Amino acid sequence: MTLDNFLNRLKHEYSTLDYLTPSTYYGCLSTIFVLLELDGNRLNAEYELGLDQLLEKMEEIYEEELETDLPADEIKAVAQKVKTGLGIIISLIEAE
Repeated sequence: MTLDNFLNRLKHEYSTLDYLTPSTYYGCLSTIFVLLELDGNRLNAEYELGLDQLLEKMEEIYEEELETDLPADEIKAVAQKVKTGLGIIISLIEAE
């Protein structure tokens, strides 16, 4: 995946976070975390984007907070954390 494709994908995923439901949130958020882990880490190293700490924080959210069967208020809280992280990543990549 190129950096431009990665950025476009992040923007798309960012735009969907407000529409998560109890039946869709786990799959959607898992996809985002896999994208960040695989392509995010590779592109961060390749382009020296300086996203190390942010990618680590996103990984912590994935490992510690994402579970199946979360109540709606917790889904919203996790989605907001992910949205904030994605927003920062998008801004940093666009600034490159």
